[in-house]
Amino acid sequence: MLLKSNALVSGKEAQAIEACLMATGQTTAFGALLRRYRMLAGLTQEQLAERAGLSARAITALERGVNRSPHRETFRLLADALALGAEERSALEAASRGRRGSANAYDDVASQATQVTRPPLVGRAREMARLPQHLEGRGPPLLLLCGEPGIGKSRLIQEAATLASARGMTILEGGCHWNTCQEPYAPVITAIERHLARESLAQRRADLRGCAWLARMLPELEEVVGQPTSSYPLTPEQERRLTFTAVVRFFTNIAGPGGVLLLVDDLQWIGPDVHDLLAHLVRSASGIGLRLIAAYRDTDVYLPLPLATNIITMVRNGEAARLELAPLATSEAENLLARLMEDAPDDNQQVKALILTRAEGVPFYLVSCAQALRSGAIVEEAAEEVPWDIAASVRQRLALLPEVAQELVDVAAVVGQEASGTLLARASGLSTHETVAALNTARRARLLIEDDMGIYRFSHDVIWEVVVADMGTTRRQLLHRQIAEALEQENRVQWLDALVYHYARSDEREKALPYLERAAHRAMEQRAHGTAEIFYWQQLELLNSLGRELEAARVYEHLGILLRIVARHDEALDSLTHAAETYRAAGDIESLTRVTAQIGWVHARRGTPGDGLVALRALLATLNATSLSSRELADLHIALGELEFVSCHYATQLRTVEQAAEYARDANDVTLLAKAEMRRGMSLFSLGYTDESQQVLDAALALAEQSRDSWTLCRTQNGLGILYRARGQFEEARLWTERACDVAEQQGDPTAISFMWYDLGETDFYQGDWQKARTAFERAAALMRELPPSWISTYALLGLGRVNLAEGNFEAAQRDLDDAIARSHQINELQVLRFAHNILAERDIVEGRPAQALARLEPLLDRDEQREIYVTMLLPVLAWSCHNLGDVARAEAIAAQSIERARTQRYHLALVDALRVVAIIAMGQQRWAQAQASLDEVLDLSRTMPYPYAEAKSRHVAGQLHLARSEPEQARAQFDAALAICAQLGERLYAAHIERAICAIDER
Repeated sequence: MLLKSNALVSGKEAQAIEACLMATGQTTAFGALLRRYRMLAGLTQEQLAERAGLSARAITALERGVNRSPHRETFRLLADALALGAEERSALEAASRGRRGSANAYDDVASQATQVTRPPLVGRAREMARLPQHLEGRGPPLLLLCGEPGIGKSRLIQEAATLASARGMTILEGGCHWNTCQEPYAPVITAIERHLARESLAQRRADLRGCAWLARMLPELEEVVGQPTSSYPLTPEQERRLTFTAVVRFFTNIAGPGGVLLLVDDLQWIGPDVHDLLAHLVRSASGIGLRLIAAYRDTDVYLPLPLATNIITMVRNGEAARLELAPLATSEAENLLARLMEDAPDDNQQVKALILTRAEGVPFYLVSCAQALRSGAIVEEAAEEVPWDIAASVRQRLALLPEVAQELVDVAAVVGQEASGTLLARASGLSTHETVAALNTARRARLLIEDDMGIYRFSHDVIWEVVVADMGTTRRQLLHRQIAEALEQENRVQWLDALVYHYARSDEREKALPYLERAAHRAMEQRAHGTAEIFYWQQLELLNSLGRELEAARVYEHLGILLRIVARHDEALDSLTHAAETYRAAGDIESLTRVTAQIGWVHARRGTPGDGLVALRALLATLNATSLSSRELADLHIALGELEFVSCHYATQLRTVEQAAEYARDANDVTLLAKAEMRRGMSLFSLGYTDESQQVLDAALALAEQSRDSWTLCRTQNGLGILYRARGQFEEARLWTERACDVAEQQGDPTAISFMWYDLGETDFYQGDWQKARTAFERAAALMRELPPSWISTYALLGLGRVNLAEGNFEAAQRDLDDAIARSHQINELQVLRFAHNILAERDIVEGRPAQALARLEPLLDRDEQREIYVTMLLPVLAWSCHNLGDVARAEAIAAQSIERARTQRYHLALVDALRVVAIIAMGQQRWAQAQASLDEVLDLSRTMPYPYAEAKSRHVAGQLHLARSEPEQARAQFDAALAICAQLGERLYAAHIERAICAIDER
């Protein structure tokens, strides 16, 4: 909730306001009157209970009307606790003695107000038939009401609330606002807050049971639920997930016999970060009896692209249904106008006809014009000048207000679409008496409406829009400043966005800067990246207009980091480069070093490591290293090491990150040390030192957990997953990769998420679940298609090519792998080139093209005398191609080297291939015992992992061995076993050859 209804006026001011309300004849039943006095005094139910010496339960019962006639002593305690004046005390005493005249008078006023806010519902037979079906649980959990402004969406939401109440549903209502002063997760926060504000402390505690993480959205709840805690360090994204779960738990707690109904109006103004929360609620709806109804304007001018995309996706997925509201038919419009005017003189037929003609069946236009006609703003004599368009109608209704009321309406419009009476009293500059009188006048004119929480809002959006549009710039700026100053006196985090909004539009815009910075920081902590970006750009616009370049550079730096996280690499480079140039010109070496390291990280992620290496090495060459701190040097060398890793210069990278680790130790910086050690562990793995790699990665993991560095934690867990998969320890590999994927998802890093899905698919492929592998690869590819190219982009194509080839989808496989190769050449991504060519080389050999296989692999072997682990993977296929070309000596030498390297590196995925190829070479030389020994070992290793595809290939070779030794029965058994595994996997590359071998045996 953006604006509160208390604490902005003193107790005496509140009493004066209430006295004025009483003087205007606004009397109330005891419960409603008690609540009003309590709120005007700025007290919660618990605080009033403590002052009066009563229980909070008793206060709740009185305010809800459960106890309508309190004892005289109870009345005295309450009146004393509220420090009521004579008039207020008399009014409350009258209500406590059951003087029903006042209560009935209030009920009449309330009834009239309801009729104002709820005009007659005419037509809408289709919609009214749909609402009960939706509330019964038929169809998707979310029903979307859409149409043009004024078409009746809000009226149907009100009707849904009435129907839901009759069904015993708990109803929560929230709305969105046009401006950016709403909190990131409004309107759900607003709905929860409004619900809790009506509850006693005991009931609030019951509602919030198990919902401690809601305090992340509503900090004021900590008094009730306590501070959310975890025994494990959590990233902001993990906290967001727990917060979402707490929202679901809250809805479960408050559900009535019929469930819960969440109503959201004006969805077209939804913030950029609430989509995920609403989607989470929709997915959880069936389990908690939740139904959702949301209304939005579907005209192009109002509907933002992200919302349009989400709506299409949710409807396509069966999570939402869309109900479009059309204008009323002519007869329905006539009926509505007649009902609106049924107690008015029947002497305006010409004006009524014109209204019907120009309304074109839009209910709000009919209602607004009917009110104008009844008030005299439209008269029959001026029928030809009837200001049909709603703006003119609103202007005429405003013109009938006293000047002081018009001024207050202006203040309310600048505050936003809703405001508390106390804020209006403080921000308007009017006296207390003038404020109350003006609010009552605007309320009676049906321009403003008031709810039971003392919140005023415009009776329709169009009224608010007209008031804002007609206001002069100077007056609007002045009012924004007055409102900000009123809010500033209350240092509440939930008003942070409002302070940003109002100061940024005031005549003292620079006062928005500290609040913009705080708002952006809070949004980043919540992983609300869209909201954070908006705040960064607002800061930059303001700082640049003030000529404060150095401060702007720092914001450009933050923006660049955000853009890197969301994989908008080119924009990130532009932002970071701008910051670097400013720092360089200002001679700020520390900041220049920091931002240059960030530029390096973007180039690494973008797949342009050469450009990053040039930038970082140029900086190191121009700077005097002694002028940099150990922390700065560590940061720079870690980024340099990342670029060298992406460039596959592992030996150079190992030296760089070892130096970075020393700098980090000198600086006593655990976060930087964790990053350096993680990179060192991956360097050692890439060079084939897998045992040392595991030791370093385990230590890096502990450091990352200690520093709560989620990025390093993700990369370290992923590194351990890759290491265990290379050893054929697939369950351990899956465990670590899934953990890394969870962290990547919590960070909201789409590039990392795509890579983790690829890694999970690789493990699925080796374990033999190819359908699951395909799903993972397709998810990775779909996500990368939405992002700019990067070095990770090619991996999803690689995975799809692998599984398509194995399943016999040769054209698709060739297309995927050729695409991966082409992209890898563009960004010099050597590892994907090795993987892709190795896959295609195996197919070349199986299909009788060994020379083509050899040509693929020879350019991709070890460089710089490095024994790279992924070259070990190429050697078996290289040896096989040499054997099939008749170069037996070279084949044996390469095969022996592959065996030695695979054993030393504990690279079991390469070892099974190497052993199989050794058997093929031995078989060609009729060294039957050697061939059999190699096959026995590879079969045992394949079953131990288990790696069914390797077992199928090896049984194929075993069958060939038996045929060569004239043992057809044993050969047939091996071929049958191999074919059975292929059938289970869905394999077709080898299966066709195995089937032909079986047919040849059967034909003998």
